[in-house]
Amino acid sequence: MHIGVFLPQAGGAATPEVLRDVAQAAEGLGFDSVWAGDHLVLPMRQRERYPFNPTGQFPVSPERPWLEPFTLLGYLAGQTSRVRLGTSVCILPYRHPIEHAKMAADLDFLSGGRFIFGAGAGWWAEEFEALGVPFAERGARSDEQLEAIARLWTEAAPSFAGRFYQFQEVALEPKPVQRPRPPIWVGGNALAAARRAGRFADCWHPAIYGVGPEQAAAGLEAAREAARRARRDAAAVQLVMWAPIALGDSAGDDGAAWERGTAAGTPGQVAAALGAYVKVGASGFVLVLGGSPDRRLADMERVMREVAPAIGEAAGGST
Repeated sequence: MHIGVFLPQAGGAATPEVLRDVAQAAEGLGFDSVWAGDHLVLPMRQRERYPFNPTGQFPVSPERPWLEPFTLLGYLAGQTSRVRLGTSVCILPYRHPIEHAKMAADLDFLSGGRFIFGAGAGWWAEEFEALGVPFAERGARSDEQLEAIARLWTEAAPSFAGRFYQFQEVALEPKPVQRPRPPIWVGGNALAAARRAGRFADCWHPAIYGVGPEQAAAGLEAAREAARRARRDAAAVQLVMWAPIALGDSAGDDGAAWERGTAAGTPGQVAAALGAYVKVGASGFVLVLGGSPDRRLADMERVMREVAPAIGEAAGGST
């Protein structure tokens, strides 16, 4: 069971000291990975619905910092030695595939092969507009990106001739440490994202908000069917959920309460909620915790002591 934790990369807690403490605590407690999301600017307007919050709104203010994920993970690579470093998720159309491939390869090289490339098509139309990227092309651009990045990581002198991106016989060095390439996780709740994961990636990485266990099972099957059609190993495509949780001490009447897209309850209740996903094929979770830095560190310890061991039991013995 893969258990990761999302970093406090935004807001007042996004300081070098707090981020170092969280990453080092994650490593010491036995978390498998730490994760950062991807925004380059935060538009003050929002037309599109944010898919991972019941309100549909992404919290924005002029004073709210948001650290760029590759810079943040590069900093933490030097502060840790074992824990894996992932993007959840990098928005593919925001940059050129050569830029993505280069930053990811260098991070994998400098971290000793610890990078996981979580990637997605994006959702925020105003951020696309600010970057001059057509929002309607995001899916097709993402497909080209994933194909081009894989070539850049694995071929000595790759070329690519797509509708959106072209390059001829370039050298991208150093190559990633991981062979044949770093793991690729495709984020997104829609079946289109699941199918993209099946064609190009190792894992589908949706959020528990909006994707219940039945939808997760259907998406995993869609991903594996897409892998079969692409003549890839369908059984190797995994499912890892992005999962906001809030740990309390009082038991509710009906298990974990779903509040604002969060599994909230006692450690046992949260484990039961996550275990429902393990029953349908999930092999891990990237957990999103809130609160002050001290509360976050305390909850991380509770996760590894009380929640993680109980997930398999809640799933009927699955691991």
